[in-house]
Amino acid sequence: FFGFFLPSGFLFFWGMFASRPGILVGCGRAKGRALPVSTAAVDSAGDCVYPVALQGFPPSARFVKVSADYGLFCALQSTGTLWVWGSANTEFTSSPTEVQGLPGPVRDCAVGRTFAVALLESSQGMRRECPEVLTIGAVGSRKGMQVGELGFDGDPGRLSQVDACGDNVIAVGEDGSLWSNAPTSPTVLHRMFPSGSVCVASIGSLHGAAVSADRRTLWVWGNGCCGNLGLGRRPSTPMTTPSVVSFFAEKGLQIASVACTRGQPGCTGGTSGSTPGQEGPRTHVVTAEGRLWIAGTTHKGLGADHLYKTFMPEGNHLSFYQVGGPAQDAHKPDHQKVLTGAAERLSKDPHTAARRMGMASPELFGQGGTTGYLTHTPLRYSAPAHIHSVALSQGGVLFSWGCGSDGRTGLRAYMGGPGGAKRRMKCYVSSPSAVEALERVEVLGVAVGRTWTLAIVDECFRS
Repeated sequence: FFGFFLPSGFLFFWGMFASRPGILVGCGRAKGRALPVSTAAVDSAGDCVYPVALQGFPPSARFVKVSADYGLFCALQSTGTLWVWGSANTEFTSSPTEVQGLPGPVRDCAVGRTFAVALLESSQGMRRECPEVLTIGAVGSRKGMQVGELGFDGDPGRLSQVDACGDNVIAVGEDGSLWSNAPTSPTVLHRMFPSGSVCVASIGSLHGAAVSADRRTLWVWGNGCCGNLGLGRRPSTPMTTPSVVSFFAEKGLQIASVACTRGQPGCTGGTSGSTPGQEGPRTHVVTAEGRLWIAGTTHKGLGADHLYKTFMPEGNHLSFYQVGGPAQDAHKPDHQKVLTGAAERLSKDPHTAARRMGMASPELFGQGGTTGYLTHTPLRYSAPAHIHSVALSQGGVLFSWGCGSDGRTGLRAYMGGPGGAKRRMKCYVSSPSAVEALERVEVLGVAVGRTWTLAIVDECFRS
């Protein structure tokens, strides 16, 4: 297949790409033509609650990356072909559409609120003045797409990565420089970091993060309302100047991947540490050892730090918390002990339940006041969205947790009400749980949007 660009140190970048080409599947809100899936996979409420194959692509198409945000999606084919589609609240057609007329194959892509960005593969056959980064926007009322250039206020050299979310765009240069746009100049990227600084970065709806060239230091900026910047505090105003997080360097850890919350419309509860019900952002970091660390909100189990169902936790992670560590509710004798997700099967099938939570044995659940989550399952990537999160193991197992409304987590727990009906109180899954519908197939890559989980899976998958 087309040799899509792999930067140096690819092991520390590959979480954003599939480990090899595969087919696209997805779950979540299908109302408003948000997901191109079979009508048989959509229930009466307009939800696609279990992952199924996405439709509208050539039968032979295999993909290496997918991106989602508020209602816009893009997917990169292994041939370098880019596909874009959108839900009814966007100006894009709901059917996956190949982006035509690009001057070369695409090697990286991402979507924001109303546009997609494409990083082109450089080649000797392309004109020198040909732009390397393009934007793809809709042309009025779903009538087509318009390709434009993304400018730079300096010379970025050859780029290794682009990312987008909301109205934000960033780009990483092969020389280790980082570039980003600003509200006053959305189509021009300005230098944030000089060369030699950064190897990979992530931009979210409210904040961003970049990994240093030696992969030991994290730089963060933006809205830290829920402690999601990992600075040990909640900045009262958004941080326009990046701050350094030396936490991982001090622990002697290398950062393999970083991801910031996508599809996040705002930060509920402001900056108050005791305000319950905070649907706020997180930062997910996976280290070279395959362990997941989270900073930010713990609402609805999103912090992966509760043994039982939680809606209004005591506090958020102001510094990075290692998943599998101390449980917030371990020492609350009066706490209502409602098991969630895979943990619901601990009494009936304890070993299967433990495996589905990434543990070596069921005894680890709650042992010593810890959760034990994902302690026996090395990860390669994890990503947070509005009110759910996912993690992908190095062995190709997909875990998800958080709120299951709209079917966004893909977990059967959402359908665990009386008679198999949807749960009245939705599904606040505190325990990272393997997505049952994908257990018999290798998951190669994953992306999340506001109400969706999209995955690239081995072609043996059958809906």
